[in-house]
Amino acid sequence: MTKPETVKVGYARVSTIEQNLDMQITALKQYGVTDAMIFTDKMSGAKKNRPGLQAAISTAAETGGEFVVWKLDRLGRTLLGIIGAMQVFEANDVLLVSLTERFDLASPMGKGMFHIMAALAQMERDLIRERTIAGVKAARERGARHGRPQTMTLERREKAA
Repeated sequence: MTKPETVKVGYARVSTIEQNLDMQITALKQYGVTDAMIFTDKMSGAKKNRPGLQAAISTAAETGGEFVVWKLDRLGRTLLGIIGAMQVFEANDVLLVSLTERFDLASPMGKGMFHIMAALAQMERDLIRERTIAGVKAARERGARHGRPQTMTLERREKAA
């Protein structure tokens, strides 16, 4: 009797619509994740409602196989979010696999490394936010406008009126 093959559920995420998922998807496929089991999002890892992530976690919980990401910070950018996902995985016998950060979650050392990496993902998000706020403040002090260019011109306003 042959052992059934482990189901591999892949998740790829980029922060903006302009960014490309190809590198992550290629790595997931090389690891053995099928096209039907790859879920994606194009939004910030700090957002709680990511449809692709929710579908991937649900699928992994149902199949009890492996949840595969290219890098741990693709799973999320908050410590609580990453640990919350990990709790779902543990409750459903799902093994988390990070293709770039190899750690064995069955060992105390591996779990410790996981928590360190999750904390670093949160710290990286906080640093990005801090730099963004500082950059916007500096731009305002220089008199630069922040945000999208204005699309409602005087001519358009008059036409709309």
